[in-house]
Amino acid sequence: PRGMLALPTGQIVLSDYVHHVVRLFNPATGSLTPLAGAYDQGGFVNATGEAARFRQPYGMARLVDGSIAVADHENHAIRRLTLAGEVSTLVGTGDAGYANGSASSAQFDLPQDVALAPDGSLYIADSRNGSIRRLVGDQVTTFAGNGDRGYADGDDLATAQFYGLEGIDIANGSLYVADGNHGEFADYHRIRVVELP
Repeated sequence: PRGMLALPTGQIVLSDYVHHVVRLFNPATGSLTPLAGAYDQGGFVNATGEAARFRQPYGMARLVDGSIAVADHENHAIRRLTLAGEVSTLVGTGDAGYANGSASSAQFDLPQDVALAPDGSLYIADSRNGSIRRLVGDQVTTFAGNGDRGYADGDDLATAQFYGLEGIDIANGSLYVADGNHGEFADYHRIRVVELP
């Protein structure tokens, strides 16, 4: 399992990126039940339950309406998942790239995690593009990062550099970034913090 999301019910949503599925774990009973995707069958299909397809689902965040945003890593998109197992595309074309714009035309390259801000903005760790993107309403913009992977701090978010973007989360008005990558380039392995607007 690569991503975990605790629900108000006490259950935990788990993304299993190796097997391309999202499952629901009940700590009270120990039960693990399928939610969406078919075991070991990667793909890009909007449908319900086992008929839906992901390709390496990763980080997740609970949206305002109670549905779940899933960073669909190798589909280069963010998918929306309901607790009824319904899967749709929230943002991204499904093709690797780098493009801001409307939710249906924006492009990402291996998005790895998502985090929801109190104002409803969705922040997206766009790992191979070395940037943090932001979805507000129907529009995607680049929030931080110049697109070159590396390490650079600074007050100008457009010139900052990130390397790994392994995970992101929001607390106390700040976006925290786990910025590392599988043991390579140890100098880049840091927890970074970006103040939110």
